[in-house]
Amino acid sequence: MTAETETGGTHGREAARTRLLEATIRTVQEKGRGGATARAITSAAEANLGSITYHFGSKDQLVDQALVAVCERWADSLKGSGLVSATGRTLGERIARSLGAFATALPRNRPLALAFIEALASAERSPTVREALRDSYEDLRAAVTKGAGEGNQVLGQADPPADTVAGAVVALFDGLLIQLLLDPQRELKPGELIASLGSLFSTALVEAGYRSAQGSSLAEEVKGLVGQGHDSEDSASGDDQRQGRRSARGEIYRLKPPRGSRRQTPPRYVVLLQSPELLGLRTALIAPVASNADAATFRPEIELDGEPAHVLVERLRTVDRKRLAERVGRLSTSEQEEVDKAVAAVLALG
Repeated sequence: MTAETETGGTHGREAARTRLLEATIRTVQEKGRGGATARAITSAAEANLGSITYHFGSKDQLVDQALVAVCERWADSLKGSGLVSATGRTLGERIARSLGAFATALPRNRPLALAFIEALASAERSPTVREALRDSYEDLRAAVTKGAGEGNQVLGQADPPADTVAGAVVALFDGLLIQLLLDPQRELKPGELIASLGSLFSTALVEAGYRSAQGSSLAEEVKGLVGQGHDSEDSASGDDQRQGRRSARGEIYRLKPPRGSRRQTPPRYVVLLQSPELLGLRTALIAPVASNADAATFRPEIELDGEPAHVLVERLRTVDRKRLAERVGRLSTSEQEEVDKAVAAVLALG
């Protein structure tokens, strides 16, 4: 039987292609790309050797198409296992629940995950696979941005570009995938993982800013990492500084949109938390203020324009000092004490 007679008609040709493609995916899952020989594939597909050339041109092209399908299915499985659909009051809660759902689903998705690793290994030598992976990751980042853009913390309005934040979330899942494939019995505590990451990076940014102020060898790196050091102006100051006034810890400011942003968003307010010794930095350590956030022990309540609001201490971060616009208020002594307690609790400094 020749390939032509085996595939009589359009429907027959499509069925034969699908059979070969699925057989190749199974073979890659079981034996890796190196084990996906023409004979192994046609044996699994119950087809003859000539059918590969007839339908795909070559065995390598067939394997590439199989890995493209793997990339698409892996992205779909991530979204289906909770990467973008978990619920929760905060972004951290949603990511933690997504991590738990991902880890729970991985045992049944292990064959597909192993084939996805094969796709990653093939990307350097196969433009077809590389393009498919690029598309899959773009799709995942978009899905994460959309899925996390609900609730009290909207990823699309985060200080860094949403695509960058979504990329970091996807990278977290990639790292977890590798660890769980190597050690399936590894215990995962999603809540602790997210809390640890938040504490780690918040503390690291503060420490980095201090080293920059001391003129250490990390200064230039810190400028690029947390201070948007590409800015050519020497002075790091907001409107208050240009008017000859020095900002102070505990003051509340309106936050300007990021440089280059064209989005029209409601005014956003922040509390300046920087130590007085570090107020000369190009960056400012701040915590957002929100009037519609849920109450929590780590979210001190303050008064802003005569209305109650909460300081989102768990979202502590640095911004370019030039983004501090006009001062709109200042924490009272009791409010400052509550904010300091919340910072110590969030960073585990107590």
